[in-house]
This record gives sequence, structure tokens and C-alpha cells, in this order.
Amino acid sequence: MNRNIIFLRKIIIFALIIVLPIFFSISVKAEVAPYPTFTTSVNNDLIYTQTAYLPNGFIESDVLLSGASDLFLKNNLFYIADTDNKRVVVLDQLGNLIKEINGFSKPTGLFVDRKNNLYVCDYDYNKVFKYDDQYNLVFEYERPTEPIFGQASLFRPLKVLVDLRGNVFILGEGSTSGLIELSATGEFLGFFGANYSDNSIFQKIIKLFNVTLASNLPPSSTNIADDPKGSIYTVNPKDGLLKKFNIASVDTLNYNFSLGEGVLPVSVYVSSLLDIYVLFNDGTIVEHDSNGRPFFIFNIYDYLGTKRIGLAANPVDLVVDEKNNIYVLDAKGTKILTYIESEFAGLVHEGLAKTIDGIYDKETWTKILKLNSSFVLANLSMGKIFYSEKNYSDALVYYQRAEDRALYSEAYSEIRYQFIQSYFVPILIVFIVILVSIKVLKTVDNKTTVFTNYKEKRKIFLNKKLPKELIYSFNLIKHPIDTFIDLKQIKSSSVLTATILYILVFISLSLKNILSSFMFNNVTIENYNLFNELIIYVALVFLFIISNFLISSINDGEGSLKDIYIGFAYALFPIILLSIPITILTYVFTLNESFVISFLNFFMIAYSVILSIFMIKETHDYTTSNLVKNVILTIFTGLIIILVVFIIYLLTNQMIDFFETIIKEVLKRA
Repeated sequence: MNRNIIFLRKIIIFALIIVLPIFFSISVKAEVAPYPTFTTSVNNDLIYTQTAYLPNGFIESDVLLSGASDLFLKNNLFYIADTDNKRVVVLDQLGNLIKEINGFSKPTGLFVDRKNNLYVCDYDYNKVFKYDDQYNLVFEYERPTEPIFGQASLFRPLKVLVDLRGNVFILGEGSTSGLIELSATGEFLGFFGANYSDNSIFQKIIKLFNVTLASNLPPSSTNIADDPKGSIYTVNPKDGLLKKFNIASVDTLNYNFSLGEGVLPVSVYVSSLLDIYVLFNDGTIVEHDSNGRPFFIFNIYDYLGTKRIGLAANPVDLVVDEKNNIYVLDAKGTKILTYIESEFAGLVHEGLAKTIDGIYDKETWTKILKLNSSFVLANLSMGKIFYSEKNYSDALVYYQRAEDRALYSEAYSEIRYQFIQSYFVPILIVFIVILVSIKVLKTVDNKTTVFTNYKEKRKIFLNKKLPKELIYSFNLIKHPIDTFIDLKQIKSSSVLTATILYILVFISLSLKNILSSFMFNNVTIENYNLFNELIIYVALVFLFIISNFLISSINDGEGSLKDIYIGFAYALFPIILLSIPITILTYVFTLNESFVISFLNFFMIAYSVILSIFMIKETHDYTTSNLVKNVILTIFTGLIIILVVFIIYLLTNQMIDFFETIIKEVLKRA
């Protein structure tokens, strides 16, 4: 028996020695990268996903670069602005030198147009040089002389591109009016794609008093690119990190993604799939779809100086080839790093390529969702596929997973239209039957005694204290002032009833937050913390009651704490009355009619605020001037209480940290 066990152990050990290296080698060849890859959730939060791009080494060359600042790829040739060496070099994909162009002072940007003409920005010479396809200098673009350009406008070219019409767009240092647009012959055509500066609240207030401040000029862009369709893209230090301009110089992207303060874009490239690649100053590469939605995010910066393959010391520019391989120019390492797409990224690009060709490939996107069910781009694509098939119900499912409320609204509008077409007549008949039935029942009630027993029991029930006090809240609709007078003078309600009303208000608001249609609701049940909402609600209610009581006590207010407690509960009655109907209406209207829901929400809150003001006036028997004073001081007192509580909270935390430090020090020295 022991021999058998020993023999079995030897077989297992031998198998492990053989199998593990094979398994390890397979896993290494699988998607391994010295950086994690993220995608974005529906809320633009970063979540892990499969590796999108794998390091593939770098392009080796005998050409020594120094301070290279720009990279361009055309016809399998790399054009590099070798800034510190004052030249432009052209390399093939093996790193062999094809051409070296000298005579520059500080080349900072370059572009190759569709006729293979080369354009080079020279920062020191204040010119853009144009070379033909044989690298002969054929034209020089200098500072425009037209008066419309402005005498104070700078012309310090940094980057350049040429559009489909042959117009030249120059990004210059300090070019706050936008890109400088020149014709092919150098005539100034105007500024294009300007950024805008937003004045702070302080600046707007100061401006009202005609106080002159330093000029608040908009920032100039940091890099530019174009796409195969002719749109022009810029990356900027603020005012929209990424912009896509149409021919009318209007930004059509509405970009709202950010990696945090101080992380700014330095380069942008648009592939043949219309995917937008942006390189940030911290080494992060973000790939977006044509609508500016980020779906692959990874960072290649070599923070530890390990010099591992795939990490860069100072990435300054990137380009992408037809096979979706990424090439990154490392200014410090003076080399071009290469990255190839993974199998997962290949599936995504395959789906995007077919979509551009007008092919809705359900199979490809289904494979992607099997690998990553939360991949937003795949859910959106599946939603569009089902929408094109007029399967609007399934489209709703995928649009909701992607949390795209605009597309969800479009699909829901189609479902609503089909529903109305199919059921309008039956619904109308049911409505008429209900109205006729009510009319008949009223007639029967007036002429017979069939409902006498029911009416007597109902009357007895409604005359009981609690139901009577609850129903009395409906009196606010017709006679709000009289209702608050009765609440104070004849004590027509109680603390118990008021407490029930407060509970009903909270329940109504919670149901509205949870049950409203997806189109009008940013809250999910998974993220909704009922306890936290209850704490906030109770705190706000008591903050108002206590603040108003304190102010009223020192300003001749006649109402007691109990009167305020009861009166405020009745003032919130519109929330109980309107929350559920508004919630139901969110399933009737789409985003095209969202103004109706917005108005009803505003009306509900405004109605409660107005009733609260009436409550204060009648409860404390104030004149109009005293009422205004009381309301302002109540709000101010509430803010002071919040500030005091916050300070106490901070001091308490500091005290706890202090004692924890002392205890740890004592235990450490013991």
C-alpha cells in the first residue's frame, strides 16, 4: 500500500514538472501587459476589463533622436519631428532611415496630406514649411498680413494639419482665438474652433460694479487631428478636453470624461474606424468611439523606471495604423513603442468596422458581451441592432444596461406609439364605461337606499379622530390659510397625525426615486441607501422646525414647537398628493416631453414652499415684513446649525485621532 502511494506521488510530481511550464508559457503568451486595462461604466467610473493592447517591443533604428515632439504615419512611413536635432527624419517600419530633412531651428509639428506633401511647423522661424512628395521645399506659410488677423495676434506654429480641401490649419502658441486657417496659397481665412473662457461667479459680480480685472482669455489647444470624413479634433487644457468640430466650427462631441485634476491631453489621433485615441500627460491612452465615449483606458508611463517593454519614460505622441496597432513616440527614450490589439480589442474593432459599413453584426457584439457583460459600447451596439430590427423591447433592455437615456427614449417612444395604435379604442371604451358606471351609481344612490348602509359606515369611520385629521389635509387645496389657522386655534390635528404625514412624505419621495421611469431617474435600487435618505430627511425636517422655533421665540412668534411641527407636516402635503402621479407620468412621457415632468416636480416643491410660508405667517401671526424677516433668519439659522455641527464633527474626529495616536504610542513603548 505504501509503495503504491509513493509511486502515485512520483507520477503527480512528474506530471506537475511537465505541465506547469507549458501552462505558464501559454499564460504568458496570453494577454499579459505591464499595465491594467480599464473601461468606463455608465457613470464614467473606471472598471477593469480585458487587456486591449499588448506591448510588441519598439522600432529599432540607428537614427538617434533627441527631444522628438511629433509623430506622423503615412504609407507605412514614420515622420518624426526631431526637435533638438533641428531636423525631420523619415523612417520605414523597420527603423531604416529613408530621408533626413535639415534646415530647421525648432521643428515641433508635422503633417502629410493626401498628395504626400509634407508640412513642418518651425516654432523659432515662425513658419510652416511645405515639401512635395520628393521632399523639395515648395512653399512657406508665414504670419498673415491681413488686418483681420490682428496686429497683436501671435504666429508661433506648434502643430499643423491640412483638410480635404487643401486648407491649412495651424495651432499656434497663445492662439486664443482658435486655429489659424489659411488657404493653400497662404491667405488668411479666419480662426477656427475657438475655445471659450468661463467667468467665475466672483468675476461676474465684480463686473456688475464696472471693476476692471485682468483679461480672462480662453486657452489655446494643445494638439489637433482630423478624421477621414474631414472633421477636425482638438485637445485642450480645459473647456472640454476633447472637441470635434464640423465645417461650421461647432463642437459636436460634448465631451465630459476626465481622469482627474492636472491630467491633461497632449495628443489626439483618429483611426480609419473613427475611433478617437487621446494620449494624456501622465501616460494614459484612452480610446473612444466616434461619439467620444471612452471604452479602453490604460497607462504606459514607467513610474518606477523599470524600462519594461511597453512602458515609456516620456510619451509625447501616438499614431494608429490600419491594423489598429498603436505607435507611441517616447521623447526621453528616443524610440517608437508599438502595441498590437488583443483578441478582445479585435472583436470590438471588428464590430465597429462592420457598423461603419452599415452591417449590424449581432454575433460579434454577443461574443463581446459574453466576455464582458458590462461593456457599455457592446450594449449600445446591441441596442441599436435591435432598434434597427424594430425589436424595441429588447433595444430598451440594452439601452438601459448602457444607461443611454436618449436612445432609450427613442425606443420607448416607438413602443408607446405601437401601444396607442393597438389599444387606443379599447382604452377609450373602458374610460367611457367607467364614466357611465359612475353616473349610473350616482343616480341609483340618489333614488334608492342601496348604499345607505355603506355610507353610514363610511361616515362613522371618517368621523374618527385619526382619519378625520388625515383627510383634513385635503382642505389645504381650497383653503390653505384657513387650514393653518384652524390647526393653531382649534387644534384640528395632533402630533400623531403630523408624524404619519411626515412618514407618508418620506415614503412618497422614496417611491418616486425608486420607481420612476429609467428616462427620468438616475437612482438604482442597488445604489439607493434607504437608511441614509431617512437620516437626511429627518435631519432636514427637524433643522427647519428647530430653526424656525428659535427665531420665532426671539421675534414675538406666537406658535409653539408643537404648532410648527404639525403645521409643517401639513405644508408638505403636496408631496404626498403629487409624487405618485408624477411617478406614473414618467412612464407616459419621453424625454421629448420632459418639460412636463420638470414642471410638475417644480410645482410640487414650489407649492410646498408656499404653504410653508403661509404656515409660518399664520402660526406666528406675523405681518408681511415680519414674515420676510423670519423666513430669512430661519434659513440663516439653519445654515449656522449645519456649520456648527460640521465643526463639532471635525473636532471630534481630530480628538479621536489624537487619543488613538497616544494609545498606539503607549502600547508601542510598553
